[in-house]
Amino acid sequence: MNLAAILQEECIAVHVGLTDKESVLKYIARLAVKNPLLSEFDEKKIYQSLLDREKLGSTGFSNQIAIPHCALSGLKDFVLGILTVTDGIEFGSLD
Repeated sequence: MNLAAILQEECIAVHVGLTDKESVLKYIARLAVKNPLLSEFDEKKIYQSLLDREKLGSTGFSNQIAIPHCALSGLKDFVLGILTVTDGIEFGSLD
């Protein structure tokens, strides 16, 4: 898989001033719908799917890194985005 080929510029945000996990997941959903593969998906559904995945266990791990992700019924390909948060936030990781 060529990650550079699936990363859309409109799905990248750096140094965003968010303060909690919920706002991060909402922001990710807002970015995600900018990807052509997700344009038909509802932003709220993406957010809820991310939130549901987090309830299974945190996607955060050491060194202030988290990889929030979810599966969406009907999505036929992999979608990638990048978000960096200015001051970092608590993501409920085991570290």
